[in-house]
Amino acid sequence: MGEIVTVVMLKELNRALRFLLEVALILTLGYWGASTSLALTLRFFLGLALPLLAMLVWGLLVAPKARHRLVDPWRLLIELALFSLAALALWDRQFYLLAIALVALFLLNRLALSLWGQNTV
Repeated sequence: MGEIVTVVMLKELNRALRFLLEVALILTLGYWGASTSLALTLRFFLGLALPLLAMLVWGLLVAPKARHRLVDPWRLLIELALFSLAALALWDRQFYLLAIALVALFLLNRLALSLWGQNTV
């Protein structure tokens, strides 16, 4: 009985990690856009436009209730592209360990989602 509870808790923690990774993706892109060396108006624009674009792509193609939700492997490729962009943004700002951690956590999370049949998340 205890093993079942542990597995259920791990699955829920994995779902929570997924949400936190999505938030980190959005915040990272916004931070990168706002911290470029461009003019203030362009930084403001990028700081808003990049996260909004990522949310739009996610909402249209990846989210569980997306109208045009892709199937794997296409959905995985979109997710990987978005998280890779966020990792590159962190790398560009010299947050090397955070960039590596973001990609590693994404890959572990995605693997667990697949193994536990949580692909609807």
